[in-house]
Amino acid sequence: MGIIYNIETDEENLPPNVMFANDDYYCEYDVNDDVYIIFNADGYIQWEYEYDGSTSRSRILELAKKEMQRLEFEDIEMRAIVEMRAGI
Repeated sequence: MGIIYNIETDEENLPPNVMFANDDYYCEYDVNDDVYIIFNADGYIQWEYEYDGSTSRSRILELAKKEMQRLEFEDIEMRAIVEMRAGI
């Protein structure tokens, strides 16, 4: 995986539709469809949430941050399993 955006160094350089990012994932807001989407470094959608008015936007962003953390931990866990099986 490559670095998409480094939030610590590139926060002011994020595109306006990117809400937040880390080295492996970023959360984008699609204005046209009113949808929050998490993409991985390969550009695949990992999670999406359509705003329907029943949940606040700040709560959706909290959920997105938690999901990005979960995805990161899952990646770390999978890499550890692969390394153990490979004997690294």
